[in-house]
Order: sequence, then structure tokens, then C-alpha cells
Amino acid sequence: NYGYKSRKSLASDEKKDIANAVANIIPNNSSVVLGNVYSTTSGTTTEQVAESLFNHKDLKVITNDINIVNILTQFDNAEIWLAGGKVRNIDSAVIGLNTADFIKQFKVDYAVVGVSAIDNEGALMDFDYEDVQVSKAIFNHCRKLILVADNFKFDSTAPMLIGNISEVDILVTNFQPPSEIVNICNTNNIEIVIATKTDQEVG
Repeated sequence: NYGYKSRKSLASDEKKDIANAVANIIPNNSSVVLGNVYSTTSGTTTEQVAESLFNHKDLKVITNDINIVNILTQFDNAEIWLAGGKVRNIDSAVIGLNTADFIKQFKVDYAVVGVSAIDNEGALMDFDYEDVQVSKAIFNHCRKLILVADNFKFDSTAPMLIGNISEVDILVTNFQPPSEIVNICNTNNIEIVIATKTDQEVG
């Protein structure tokens, strides 16, 4: 599991492409959860999504990431809610059961989440129990669930189970997923967006 500063520099171009693709999906006047989990790159990907939403209007954003709050406070047209709980010093994420309980008070239009690893059976995995509790709350309290996953996630593993990719509505990645993942997505009517400069879509 990489440190936060390492994650900030890892796959930066890929993260920007993914974030821009997510911003194209989310319309103005939406409510959005931007979640942060401590994984190889996913937390910083959602921070990049926040930056890519700069030109959006009238967003209501719920997050457990103080860095995302700092990004969004530069906007003129975003209402920001920060989940309460224990702050993890290394990446300024707010985690734990209190954080999950806060998120459960909302039912948002879109949620953008990352994970630490995805296996070929579609299992979504993470390293930290408190992160998993927050992610599960996000999964269950949105109308559209957007999973962001760069190519590293398909080659990684982690010990704790969040859920399955079959629960996701849209997968945004910079990489053609393994055929097993494509099959799961097709079976469950999950949209796959390959985030490139042209935002090519497959699946």
C-alpha cells in the first residue's frame, strides 16, 4: 500500500483522464458523494475529480476528504458537506463508523468511489476496515454509483471485501478491463467508460 505522497504522483495522467471522464458524466445541479479510501491511487483520483468539476454549477457535494473540501471551497457554486469522524493524518481522510453514519443520512444522485483492488470475479477490495465501512455506506446511498479504477487496480489485491462490481452503475477506467470484468459488466448492464483523451466507451 503506497503512501499518500507517492499516490499523488502515481499515474497522474491516467487519473486526470479518469477524472475528466467522470466530470463529463455528472451534470450541473447534482448531489454527489466523493469518497476517499486509503489505497494505491483511488483517493487522489477522487480529488482529481473534484478539480475536474470546477466548471460545474450548483453542485451539492458530500465528502470524507478534507483535501476535497479545500479544492471545492475555491468554487463559487458548490455546497459542501464534510462527514465527521476520525481524521487520518496521512491523507486527511475522515473515516470510521461515525463517518459512515453521516453519509447514510443522504441519498445522492451520484457517488464516485475508488477501491484498492478488483479481482477477476468482480470482488472490490480494500486494506482498511474503517474505509470499508464508509464505502459500504456510499454504495447504499446513491442513485448512480461510479467506480473509478486505473489499470493498477486490476493487478492488485487487498484483504478486505467491500462488495462486487455488479453493484456498480458505471466503471470508469483508463484500461481495457480483463474479459471476466467486461462479462460481469455486460451481464449486469454496467456501463464501461475507457477514459482517454476522446473518452472512448465500450461494453
